[in-house]
Amino acid sequence: PTLFVLMIVGELVALVIVLAPQENPREWLPRLGTTTVYVQWLVLLNAVMLCSLRTVLQRLFTIAGFLLAWSAAVLVTALASWVVCRIDQSLGAEFSVPASETGRFVFANAAICALIAAAVLRYLFVFEQWRERMHAANKARFEALQARIRPHFLFNSMNTIASLVRVRPVAAEAAVEDLADLFRAALGQGEATCTLGEELDLARGYLRIEELRLGDRLCVAWDVTDAPRELILPSLVLQPLVEN
Repeated sequence: PTLFVLMIVGELVALVIVLAPQENPREWLPRLGTTTVYVQWLVLLNAVMLCSLRTVLQRLFTIAGFLLAWSAAVLVTALASWVVCRIDQSLGAEFSVPASETGRFVFANAAICALIAAAVLRYLFVFEQWRERMHAANKARFEALQARIRPHFLFNSMNTIASLVRVRPVAAEAAVEDLADLFRAALGQGEATCTLGEELDLARGYLRIEELRLGDRLCVAWDVTDAPRELILPSLVLQPLVEN
């Protein structure tokens, strides 16, 4: 998605350059093609450069990282513009500018890059902050849901086990083991994810505890033969379903 945004911005820049008045006007379509190839090449070159600097940028403060990324983009654009000019002048293709205007061409490209890079880097930074806030908010909501589930389920299970300790000690021991598995999954996974197979096993353990409390009133039919057991899910996502 980030690369797509950069390429769209680059193409808009190419369109603006082509539509701007020129001293020596040429047909707009060939000029648009040449400009697009040149601008998109610069975009990809800068993208590769910034990706290569990712490790260094992550170690810096926000302002320092922004200034380094912005300066590197302007420098790469200036050097690439100069190289393109020299190659074009050596081949005599006349796609860029005469040798006497190389400095102006390089400066103009660097100036355009400086303005656009500042805006794009700012946009990407704000977008990343928004995405992190959304991730944190979703994680907080999920943890709040689990926090509501755990006490209610824990109290019901402990009351059931307490009632079985004297009359059915073997069933009480099995229920404690199922309860331990459920809370190990709920409390022991920092990322709060598991596979569908593990989730089904946890749901079965939960229902075994509920069967001790509800008896014949609880009847469950499982139809999960074709379920993809390796599918990744949030931990305890089925437990509130079977509870409700």
